[in-house]
Amino acid sequence: MSGKETQPAGSSTSTTTYAKYLEHTTTTLKTALAQYTEYKTEYQQLQQTLRDLPTETEYEAMVPMGPLAFFPGSIINTNEILVLLGDNWFVERSAAQAVEIASRREQFVDTKITATAQELLELERRVELLKLDPVSSDVGRELGGDITNELGEKVVDIKEEIGEHEDVAFADDDLVGGNASS
Repeated sequence: MSGKETQPAGSSTSTTTYAKYLEHTTTTLKTALAQYTEYKTEYQQLQQTLRDLPTETEYEAMVPMGPLAFFPGSIINTNEILVLLGDNWFVERSAAQAVEIASRREQFVDTKITATAQELLELERRVELLKLDPVSSDVGRELGGDITNELGEKVVDIKEEIGEHEDVAFADDDLVGGNASS
């Protein structure tokens, strides 16, 4: 392969740059959408765990002791949950309240998923429009320098020069609003 990239006939550097931008943005949005979907799944699992946890007063568990070690222990006070509010601020809530908080966070993630999916759809439409070849399109194609409409008839611009001192006569029907006397 040579060091130079060849561009298709009729494409410009700005079009290529815009196409790369759209591709990068699409990739970023797909990654964000996957992350939001993962968050939604995690919130659903958290809600299920929080619903099941207070059914017993104590659970046997392997308690972490450092990054590599675990030892047998038990979870007590299963209705007391520490909820992260943000920026390392925690508050103690009951399991039912924690389920409500997780549910609200899941709803927020749902809105982000919807917005991201809509934005991704719009970007994909832009990519499709960028890929359209205006010469192969049926409407507005140029045949021998002439632009044609959807019926295949030539489109002609009609221009009429009006001098500065000439009066222009309009019929009453040509005026917006109906008649000239009003």
